[in-house]
Amino acid sequence: MAVSVLHIHVIFIISFTSVLHLLLLLLVTPALSLPLCTDSSIKISPFLSLFFDMNFASGCNDLHLFMAGTPVRPKTPLVFCGYNGSSCCDSIQDSNIQKQFEAMNVSQSDCASLLKSILCSNSPFSPSLRGQAPTPANSSNTLGDIWQSRTDFCNAVGGPSLDGSVCFDGEKVSLNATTNSTITTPTGMCLEKIDNGPYLDMVAHTDGSNRAFFSNQKGQIWLATVPEVGSGRPLDLDESNPFLDLTDEVHFDTQFGLMSIAVHPNFEQNGRFFASFNCDKSQTPSCSGRCACNSDVNCDPSKLPSDSAAEPCQYQSVVAEYTVNGTASSRTSVIPNASPVEVRRIFTMGLPFTSHHAGQILFGPNDGYLYFMMGDGGAGDPYNFAQDKKSLLGKIMRFDVDDIPRSTLYIPEQSPGGNTSASSINPIFPVMGYKHSDISKNEGSASITGGFFYRSTTDPCLYGSYLYGDLYADSMWAGVETPENSGNFTANKIPFTCAKDSPVPCNLVPGTSRPALGYLISFGQDNKNDVYLLSTSGVYRIVPPSRCGYTCAYQNTTTGSTSGPTSTPGSAANMVKGSYNIPLMLLLLFLGFAY
Repeated sequence: MAVSVLHIHVIFIISFTSVLHLLLLLLVTPALSLPLCTDSSIKISPFLSLFFDMNFASGCNDLHLFMAGTPVRPKTPLVFCGYNGSSCCDSIQDSNIQKQFEAMNVSQSDCASLLKSILCSNSPFSPSLRGQAPTPANSSNTLGDIWQSRTDFCNAVGGPSLDGSVCFDGEKVSLNATTNSTITTPTGMCLEKIDNGPYLDMVAHTDGSNRAFFSNQKGQIWLATVPEVGSGRPLDLDESNPFLDLTDEVHFDTQFGLMSIAVHPNFEQNGRFFASFNCDKSQTPSCSGRCACNSDVNCDPSKLPSDSAAEPCQYQSVVAEYTVNGTASSRTSVIPNASPVEVRRIFTMGLPFTSHHAGQILFGPNDGYLYFMMGDGGAGDPYNFAQDKKSLLGKIMRFDVDDIPRSTLYIPEQSPGGNTSASSINPIFPVMGYKHSDISKNEGSASITGGFFYRSTTDPCLYGSYLYGDLYADSMWAGVETPENSGNFTANKIPFTCAKDSPVPCNLVPGTSRPALGYLISFGQDNKNDVYLLSTSGVYRIVPPSRCGYTCAYQNTTTGSTSGPTSTPGSAANMVKGSYNIPLMLLLLFLGFAY
């Protein structure tokens, strides 16, 4: 059979179903990595036999290209490489490959998996992947014995690359810069407004979706759908249908309310939900924790000065647990709300004064503990609670919520600082900050509102920066650690404005280009690492800087996203460039076979 278009003779051993599978794979997933594919510029020798094996066993979707070998069915099933259909390898060769792999003694599972794939590809299954030089007699079972040079390996596995970008040489790899690796100061931060609601906290759903929980100070919590960046849509949140309503339990006032929410790491399975709020013991019987002013810290509640006409420790801080529809076994993916009845009370403590009580809760990223942050108690901390290690005020507490009867209460061995001289404690000195005099005298400044390390690629020039602002929302900073893990941070004040095509129109501070945020209450983060500003005037999301006229050398201004790595002719990346080129070539070959 002659295929005049390619001027070669081709013999296919392939089923019609396999062709369809292959075409669907390549059409549906244009970015699919096929390191063994070739582009149309490669010249194929006449009478070359090509055999495509679509292996869908054990969840694998590998496309293997066998060249210059006659496939046979092994008499003994292959143990290591696992190709038990027609192949060019027998059990002895498979065993030798396994011994070579085991001799390398690779302990890291991901690396071991990749190495196994390479060794099996270098087997007689695919002779084209063999190195240019023969294996030396005194082999030490290293990759260098198979591929004699870096170029040899790159050409065999990834195809030639003029800039060497597809190969790993032991240093950090950059497939063309797409983030701010040079740590240059961003020219500005662009925001889009997606909602008018004054929310205090935002927590991403644990299912990895674009859903997130939002809470307000009154005590209501919603499960909302966050729109894609650039979609032009606002936050999908139904105020009439809260996920959880705690307004009957929460004492809401200027300084009090629902402070924070947290979702158990296994929320999809157990439906456990946590809230930190304030209660009034004169109104709620369950609001009966021990006063933070007590004999342990040499404090007499009866001698506390009057504070806003409140009785000593009348207002309290609470951490409580709730669950979806009253049962931990409910399917959280389909249940729209949670029961307002407490499953258990984790913590209750009376507050000596009516301010500076904080209350953020969050789960540690690795240990599964619930962390609870307490303020110093307010009124300038006249009793020095924050510096007293016997007091829970001004501390971070840690709860093992999976083992409540033996809950671990954690107080740092050293105070994190506070209203005291550095010589009186062993302090952890601030790594970033600003002086009140650094802020415009017209607006003034109040306190730091932080913050997240920015890990999204939406604005690649902010990547790696710690973002924080002032409560009065007239100033923002991006702090960068240089060098990494050194503890040395440099913070730069950055301008910010609102995109003109924002889904919800932004109001600007008169005479400026700054959005009128009101008070900057908190920051939030979704499952894509995009960062949100939660203010009294609404919810704002950081978007590509070009939408506000800011420049970023790492942003693809055409699409509004970061640019991906470019490729050179013949490289692995270039071999699948253009989602239809390869399927079209295969389709032509198949049609030729049909004739």
